[in-house]
Amino acid sequence: MVQDWSPTATWTLSGATPPGSYQVQAEVWLGLTPTPPDAVSAAISFVINVIPASGVTLTSDLPSPQVPGTAITFTAAGTGSTSPYSYRFWLFDGSAWNMVQDWSLVAIWTLPDTTVAGSYRVIAQVRTSSALRWTPHRWL
Repeated sequence: MVQDWSPTATWTLSGATPPGSYQVQAEVWLGLTPTPPDAVSAAISFVINVIPASGVTLTSDLPSPQVPGTAITFTAAGTGSTSPYSYRFWLFDGSAWNMVQDWSLVAIWTLPDTTVAGSYRVIAQVRTSSALRWTPHRWL
């Protein structure tokens, strides 16, 4: 029950309602006791879907190249949906891809100042829900 007996004939679904299938039904009571109702409306069914992210931008606070020992901060920003976005970061060190930050609401990852000289690539992935598997990405 989302609204108890009331003279108010409207009800608003919260904007924070999670994705899923819903049914809404109203009952009318004219008597002295609410059981049973005088009339029951037909249920209205509807679905709330998450709109998946359609892309992500990735920027760094410093241009390439940098000298060894410099911390470089990368910032991702999801596009094509509404927040909250979740982000995951990967680093290619020249021989293998390594996940450096698993799914998180944090859109920033910093390459440590202990990184040795070399060529690196960073990928940021984005999603709007942990239920969604499609994750567009960008790399620098």
